[in-house]
This record gives sequence, C-alpha cells and structure tokens, in this order.
Amino acid sequence: RDITLLRDDRIPPTVTFGAISGVVLRGDGTSPAADVPVIAYYKRDSQPGVECKATDADPTECALAVVNTDANGAFTFAKLASGKFRLETFDQLTL
Repeated sequence: RDITLLRDDRIPPTVTFGAISGVVLRGDGTSPAADVPVIAYYKRDSQPGVECKATDADPTECALAVVNTDANGAFTFAKLASGKFRLETFDQLTL
C-alpha cells in the first residue's frame, strides 16, 4: 500500500488575556466585604483555544480562577483568558 502524507497548515488559535477588577460591598451597599472569595466562571467556548472542563452540574461554564478581596473589598484577576465571565462571591460569615 502507498502512504500519502498530508501537510497540516492550520494555525493554532492565539489565546488572548485580560484583567478583571472590582469591589465587593456588603448588603448595605457601602461597607466593603473584606477577605471574601470571588470566583470567575468562564463561559465555555467564548474564546477558541481555552479549555473549559464543564461538569454535569453546569455544562456551559467552569470555574477558572478564585481570589480573595482585600481589606477594602477590592479584588483583581490579573491574567484571565479573554472571554465571557460570570463572577460570584459569598460572605463566609453568613453561611
């Protein structure tokens, strides 16, 4: 049998990155929420080349990163893959 070799000229996707920052406030809308987790959920397939292992619980997104707020309630995700995100936080003191 003859073997034919094919050339693969596809260019792999270039993943871009960005940052997200903000401030978390308590329910009164003015007091900062210090030392609470902020979770960044990445929307699956919102950028080619970014792997998002979906779970049975939610096949459309995955937790990509988590940070805690500082004393002023501020948080920063310094380097996240660009795409669509949902941020979630909760106050551990009230659980």
